[in-house]
Amino acid sequence: MLKVKVSLALLIFFSGCYSLSENDKKQLVIKRAIFDLSCSKENVRVVKLLENTYGASGCGRRVSYITDSCEGMSTKSQILINCKIIMNSDSKDMDKK
Repeated sequence: MLKVKVSLALLIFFSGCYSLSENDKKQLVIKRAIFDLSCSKENVRVVKLLENTYGASGCGRRVSYITDSCEGMSTKSQILINCKIIMNSDSKDMDKK
């Protein structure tokens, strides 16, 4: 009986939380990188580096970002409003070491 109550409580708790998919996060990073790198969408490439850290490169430059507040809301639209893509490094020329 206790297992049923715990399972039900967990189901109710997690049913109210929504998180962005990996692809959704990458699309938000791409939008930010287009601006920061002054580069077209076709030339921007994004890779996941760590749990909430992404690298973007394009037009001979690269930069890293962290995502914040992209989980735990009750709807996807709330997350899209609150999710922040924060530059985590200066933009660097890729040909300079």
